[in-house]
Amino acid sequence: MNNNAFYRAYKGYSLWRKIVRDNKIDLTQDFILVIPSGEEDIAYYSIKYINKLIESFEISKSKKYYEGYFIIRRNECFYIVTDDKKIADGARDICRRVTKTVLIDQEKIRMVIESYCFFPYTDRMILGTVNHLQARGGIASLADIGISEEEIVANGIYHLNLDNFKNENVDSI
Repeated sequence: MNNNAFYRAYKGYSLWRKIVRDNKIDLTQDFILVIPSGEEDIAYYSIKYINKLIESFEISKSKKYYEGYFIIRRNECFYIVTDDKKIADGARDICRRVTKTVLIDQEKIRMVIESYCFFPYTDRMILGTVNHLQARGGIASLADIGISEEEIVANGIYHLNLDNFKNENVDSI
């Protein structure tokens, strides 16, 4: 990495802190999904499966039962950071649990992603991208072995098991 890359990583981290501060995001319980433009299929599946992701968080942290039912706590907030208004609107339309969408310009979102790839400073950020990740072959290498974009998002990024709910209507909980 050259000095410019270190500078961009530092700037990206500073932008991240500004996003967190300006939106009063609580990093002890809130989640931020970063979806840049340019990967329409990945963005589509990132939005399509956001309800299932939230449901999996709620169930995994709720190991207590009450009369045979999960006790689901709904205290987290889910933020979408993107540079594309269509992605922001789509996320709000599909998922009622999206607290807020934050629009930033394309260069800034790339710096945030680069900084996170350089040093993953939180477990509360989820990157809805594959081609913008530094030092990774991205989708091209996965497509060569027959893995679809839908499987990349559901199984790879969100850690869901796509086979368990592929035939369900996943657009609503």
